Amino acid sequence: MDRREALKQCSLLLGGVLATPIATGILAGCTAPKKTADWKPKVFNSLQNDVVTMIAERIIPETDTPGAGAAGVNTFIDVMVADWFSAEETETFLLGLQETLAYSKKKYKLEFLDCSEQQQTELLLELENEVSKSKDPQTPRAEFFSLMKQFTLIGYYTSEIGATQELSMPIMGQYSGNEPFNQNSRAWAW
Repeated sequence: MDRREALKQCSLLLGGVLATPIATGILAGCTAPKKTADWKPKVFNSLQNDVVTMIAERIIPETDTPGAGAAGVNTFIDVMVADWFSAEETETFLLGLQETLAYSKKKYKLEFLDCSEQQQTELLLELENEVSKSKDPQTPRAEFFSLMKQFTLIGYYTSEIGATQELSMPIMGQYSGNEPFNQNSRAWAW
């Protein structure tokens, strides 16, 4: 998925129905902690955190602007799962993550993180197809991937990197009603 498609999906997502924990977290002002050297996930173990980071990076990769990994989307996802999911939702999310890892091992005989970028992308495209077959994902793996996409898009585009570098949103201070139009402006502006 390229950036333009991700932005389109994000706008559809924000205009449509969000998963209850996501909407609740956003409306409550959920913010991910700044990722520092001593930051530790609340829910994920080290492997799970690395996989979540890599999946987010495959969804929004680094191009001429930083990707989801640089934006710290994994910290946002960890906070959402830890603070806004019920115990059952957390269990389903982690089960879907484990099923994704098991599927990678079965398909490629490799751990997800040891797969090539192309193999990781192929696996995620398969999950995308699984999700798109049904409006209501039936398997934990499909539900996990559906939530990963939502979390990645929301976490990225509400991060400082996503808002200021990808979308080029200015920091609001005063009203300026006569801004010059620039043909090279990012999508949000004009």
